[in-house]
Amino acid sequence: MGFFDFFKKLVNIEGKGREEKKEADGGELSFEVKFSEIAKFTAPLEKESVERVNSAAAEFYSEIFEKKEELKELSEELKKFDLNKRKEPEKIKFIVNQNREAYLAFIAIFLLDIEKINKEEEIEKNIEKIRKSLDNFTRQSARSYYIVNELIGKELKNITEKLKEIDELLGEFVSKNLELIARIKNISKLDEKIKDLLEKKKFEKEIEKNSLLIKEKKNEYEKKFQMLKEDIEKIKSSDDFKKSVELGEKIQIKEREIFDLSCFISQEANFKILDKYSYYSPENKKIIDKFKDNSLEILPPENEGQFLRIVKECINLINQEKIQVKQWQKEKIIKSLMGLDKEKIKELREKHDSLKKELESLKKMENPIRINEKQDDLDKISSEIKILEKEICLEEEKKGKLTGKIKEETAEIENSIHKIFNKRVKITNIV
Repeated sequence: MGFFDFFKKLVNIEGKGREEKKEADGGELSFEVKFSEIAKFTAPLEKESVERVNSAAAEFYSEIFEKKEELKELSEELKKFDLNKRKEPEKIKFIVNQNREAYLAFIAIFLLDIEKINKEEEIEKNIEKIRKSLDNFTRQSARSYYIVNELIGKELKNITEKLKEIDELLGEFVSKNLELIARIKNISKLDEKIKDLLEKKKFEKEIEKNSLLIKEKKNEYEKKFQMLKEDIEKIKSSDDFKKSVELGEKIQIKEREIFDLSCFISQEANFKILDKYSYYSPENKKIIDKFKDNSLEILPPENEGQFLRIVKECINLINQEKIQVKQWQKEKIIKSLMGLDKEKIKELREKHDSLKKELESLKKMENPIRINEKQDDLDKISSEIKILEKEICLEEEKKGKLTGKIKEETAEIENSIHKIFNKRVKITNIV
């Protein structure tokens, strides 16, 4: 059964996903072919073409090796020709003999090239090798040929005729089998295109699968996000949360009052003046530094006298201008330091202790609802969702580019099938 008979038989099979259609312009028939069944179209033609080429190749090798042997025999006849039979001067015969040896050496190279031919290689490659070797022989032996031809005509003519037969054999094989060889190459290229398309389709499926997994993961995060958001809203609307917020605000107010008190003390004590004083009285530097580092903890009564003495000495040093201050600030600084007397320190200490007790009392009442942790979790989930959305976009972009490439290559395969089969084909069900 011929290939195109097989083709028609495939088209007429019902229920196999192939449907014959008439083109709108009334032109040639077109066929819908499942991607998985393309091999059924290519295999018979490839088999038929390969068998015909192999048969022609076997015949060609038989003839070329036969002519090789004949050429070898003719070269022996040329070698055995006795130049002594000729009456030309010895000098001429010597020159002719040298060129005969050169010509025979070129023939031996050509015969060896034919001998090296590997029948397992593609026939067109072997044809090209023989053609190249023959061209090399013709070019290299031209000068020797013309010199030898002066005295040895018949034997040389027999060789050139045999070489011409070999040349004609090469040309005849190419002209008769060129279409078949090209068809086999086209089918081989088609197979490569199909394999490449299958790989791309496989990769496309992997992208789709990965995209689906990312979307599922995104859906899970979105559910968690919604549940957590609802949970936060529920907490915010509860009475306990409102009380917790109010209590937190009260605690912040007390902490602010204590901080403001610390700022007042720092301002009244004037830390810069105390720093300058420490240069005149290094032995008191530790007391000054301790007061500066923790002025919120007002000096305990046992250190009070020592601190008041330091303040008094600072005032004296300023008046003596041993501690330099700007003149317009002098009166204000002295007044501020003089305000830090025993009664003032006691007042500040009591106020500080009172604020501290109130703060501790409020903190004992505090039962914070950990909404901030939930909000942090919500923000993290939101960030994850955005990352997944970007990943989905990237996957869709990759898939879009790959799908476009698949369409292009599918069209190329359809065109290749048209060239090979001379039939319009529409590929369907690419898997």
